[in-house]
Amino acid sequence: MYGLCKGFLFTACVLNVNKVKTSQDIQSESFQKSKLRKWFAPLELDMIEAAFEKVVICDTARKLQVMLPSFKTKPTKLGKKCILFGRQFKTPKERMLAILENILVNKTFTP
Repeated sequence: MYGLCKGFLFTACVLNVNKVKTSQDIQSESFQKSKLRKWFAPLELDMIEAAFEKVVICDTARKLQVMLPSFKTKPTKLGKKCILFGRQFKTPKERMLAILENILVNKTFTP
């Protein structure tokens, strides 16, 4: 299920704006972020994804997780807030709707 949240947002973008060509790599993380940057900052997309997946998947801004000396990572305070937000909702549909409602209320994703 990794990447589904950004995929949902990307699909909505394509349906509403339709500026994607079939020759473009629509499954690429960087391509999706480039199309969504009109509405979302890269960090916000990573936060949304962490809340949806209940784990940090992508951290391009390096603000959601820290590298430990053992070459493992652990979530930062912000990363934990995103994950805890997502854990409140049982199903992917409930999480997605809660994330979108949060964005509508706050004008940005605020876990």
